[in-house]
This record gives sequence, structure tokens and C-alpha cells, in this order.
Amino acid sequence: MDYYQGNADYLALCFSKENRKTAEQIAECLLDSRVRVWSTDNGCALTEDAEASRFEKCRAAVIVISKEWTADPMCRLQLQAAAALDLSTLLIFIDETDLSADADLSALLNRSDRMTDFNPKKKQEFLDAVMPLLCVRDCLMSEDEQPKKKKGLFGLFK
Repeated sequence: MDYYQGNADYLALCFSKENRKTAEQIAECLLDSRVRVWSTDNGCALTEDAEASRFEKCRAAVIVISKEWTADPMCRLQLQAAAALDLSTLLIFIDETDLSADADLSALLNRSDRMTDFNPKKKQEFLDAVMPLLCVRDCLMSEDEQPKKKKGLFGLFK
């Protein structure tokens, strides 16, 4: 997967390692729409200085929510960090996870710009929900812009 490495406005894609394949489908959907998306092979481990620094500079956090995500304290930190940084936040649900039952997480839900589902068979519905958002439109590449890329783990990132 090719992720943005430049300094213009970009979305930070956060996810649980177990949901990497679905997160890559979300990223691909956004990248095909010429949205700058940055992430890492581990879904943004904010305990690592380089990733935390890059996360702090994003225009918005796109957080892929799942049962695996809620079970991982490091993933939960992604939403807490987005709230602490006052970032625009998009929550993308990929299963039936309910955050309202979790007091710590539900307190942060009202800070989200949008909550939506992602179904790989209904990509257009997903795009219809997120593309109108200002934080996403701010991350659109210009027509002549070429994505800045880097090569990563096992050639999955260029």
C-alpha cells in the first residue's frame, strides 16, 4: 500500500493490526479518490516517537473501529490522542462494535466529525459519507500532485 509521506494536509489512518487488510481497503478507497492518507504497517503505534510526531501533524484521524481495536489499549490511545490534540476524527466501524457501553470511549464519541460503516462491497456508500467532510476535502491532492511515497515492511508500502 502506498501511504502519503509529504507535509500537506493528510489523514492519519489508525487501526488494529488484526484489521490491517480492511484498513488497507479503506486506504485504497480514499487514495483512489486522491485523498492523502498516511499510516504505518502497525496502524499508528503512538508510543513510538516518529509515529506520534507524524500523527500530531495530520489534518484528521480516521480510526477503524472493531472488536480487536477496542480490546487493544494501544489502539484506544489513538482516539484519546485525537481528542487531546483536538483533531477532526472519523470513526469507521467494520463490525458490530458498540462504543457507547464503554464509559472511557463513549465520552469521546461526541468529538467525532462522522461515524460510518465500511463494507468492502459498498465502497461508494462509504465515499458518499466521508468525501463531503471538510477535513477530507482539505486532504485532496491537486490534479498535478504526485503522491510522496516510501518503501516499507515487505514491500507493502512504497
